Amino acid sequence: MIKETIGNIGDLAIGKVTLELENWTPMKITPEQNQAYCSAQRMSLKLNSCLGEAGDNNECSNQKPTDIITIRKSPDVRIENGIGDFFRGLNFIAYKFTNGTLNKNVLPELLGYIFMFETDFLVRENDGGSANVTITLVVDEKPEALIEKMKPRGGVEEKGDGIFCFDYYMGFQVIVVNELPAKEKAWLEALMEHH
Repeated sequence: MIKETIGNIGDLAIGKVTLELENWTPMKITPEQNQAYCSAQRMSLKLNSCLGEAGDNNECSNQKPTDIITIRKSPDVRIENGIGDFFRGLNFIAYKFTNGTLNKNVLPELLGYIFMFETDFLVRENDGGSANVTITLVVDEKPEALIEKMKPRGGVEEKGDGIFCFDYYMGFQVIVVNELPAKEKAWLEALMEHH
């Protein structure tokens, strides 16, 4: 694993980590077709619109910055676990949320950061575009309010223990750490610890 600090933009600290994948299976047969890659970088940011629902206790005043790991992978890389199966070309994993701070108001702000920093990827025709982007939100307990708000927008699919998926302009998955099977939990915790 190689860690590199890229810099800061305001309150946003940006670092890059390149790592070797242990749980990936090439999908092509020849070495020339197997130019698979996966790189990750980490950003820390403060979400301003982490507003509680009306009548909720607002935890945002004492919220820690949200960390985001960005994973870019080629189509030839398959991460074989319940979390990685969801990944496409450009993947964001946002964590340090609590059940009280992860709500529907967080989604537009995360999308704003993605559109601001990844415009080049979003406008690429061959392998880019919003259909090739995923956002994973990691929380300790199931965010019932967020999941209920997303149901009318096309539904929320439970993909496995502690893994919920829905569409909100891009593909989202919510990971409830306390409900994950041991394999997925260990993989995710190792990824978050090393960034």
